[in-house]
Amino acid sequence: MSSRLARWRVGFCVALVCSGIVVAVPSAAHAVVGQLAGRWVPYIEVNGTGDSYAHASTEIGTTVYVGGQFSEVFEKISGTDYARTSIYAYDEKTNLVTSFAPTFDGPVWSLAHSPDGRYLYAAGKFNTVNGVARKGLAQFDLTTGQLTSFNAQLDAQARTVDYVGGHLIVGGAFDKVKGVLQIALASLDPMTGKLQQTYLNAGLSGSVSSSAGVTMVYHSAVNATGTQMAIMGNFTSAGGATHWRAFLLDMGDAAATVDAWNAPILQQQCASNIPNYVSAISFSQDGTWLAMANTGYRNTSLPLSATICDAVSRFPTTAGTVTTTWRNYTGCDSLYSVLVSSDAVYVGGHERYLDNPNGCDKAGTGAVSRPGIGAVDPTTGLALAWNPTRSRGSGADYLQMTTKGLLILSDCAASGIANDPSSGANLLATGYHPCVGLLSGS
Repeated sequence: MSSRLARWRVGFCVALVCSGIVVAVPSAAHAVVGQLAGRWVPYIEVNGTGDSYAHASTEIGTTVYVGGQFSEVFEKISGTDYARTSIYAYDEKTNLVTSFAPTFDGPVWSLAHSPDGRYLYAAGKFNTVNGVARKGLAQFDLTTGQLTSFNAQLDAQARTVDYVGGHLIVGGAFDKVKGVLQIALASLDPMTGKLQQTYLNAGLSGSVSSSAGVTMVYHSAVNATGTQMAIMGNFTSAGGATHWRAFLLDMGDAAATVDAWNAPILQQQCASNIPNYVSAISFSQDGTWLAMANTGYRNTSLPLSATICDAVSRFPTTAGTVTTTWRNYTGCDSLYSVLVSSDAVYVGGHERYLDNPNGCDKAGTGAVSRPGIGAVDPTTGLALAWNPTRSRGSGADYLQMTTKGLLILSDCAASGIANDPSSGANLLATGYHPCVGLLSGS
């Protein structure tokens, strides 16, 4: 938070603290990552016809795997272009693109790997990998780099994949796994793809709006110990109880069960044309709370304090009915990603501001400029002074802390494409880093 914090906020806090909109002076020093972009990180080549995206990443040793929707990457340190379809890998020590180069016929939305680093899993909206039928989910043996025989036989796309406690937890738009009815969320054997209904059968159902589409899981997160997951998507019921848009799973040894955690504020609508507005969740390091990033614009029929649209919010993870500890509103700009560290809650999207509960599509009283990326105090929820800036575009989809710093994945496109928000959205900390960029460690 910059020094522009005005005295009006002290009085404003009294009015809003009961709603969880905490407004107070943040602590002075935080060990956030640096604000300089990594110079040699391989990035996605933009094209002149439309958008490319980086949606997901995972790190195994010093190798970073990036998934999304693209056809070419640029190894900046050598000046070499490589054909890569929806996934590529590079070494963080050398900044060289690796030879790993499978081909997908659609985008990759999520990546995960086995604890020993041998197997990589890719979830997405694809039907084939290397010309072989693999709808929505694929496994690679990284000792050879080859696609394996693993095949879950999903009947629709997968959006999330997580390796947790010997189980592969997959979410998406599917209704069946290997011909067996299983709505939107499943546990699979990581080696065979066999459905594990005795371990997980959350019974997702419902839709948050008549325009929201099918019951579906869009996003997931796992706490540091692997004992709890957050599931986000289009549903109104899980485990036989009311859970709108998000719920927590307790990851037991014998079964994963829906936790009693419930956030009633998620039953409120944002803009009617954005029914699925929960974008991302990240757990605190001790697992006692989580941060949630949302899109949604605004609900003009409700006061701002009745919703968490276009905001990052902190919730406890205690079982039962919960409300926010704090909220930080952007002022009607979407947030798509969030990452909790010990000293900051990093957020990405196409936001212009943070600390902006008093403005919509403009800076209200007390707002601070944080284009495309920002960070808030984990305790107070107020914006930190950290402000590297990035081109806003459609938004930063994913944040990951790697061995080198904060990896930021987003959309990108060539400049000069009319009516395309991604056009020219290729700068991070004033450097050219299309779709993939890294901010150096502190």
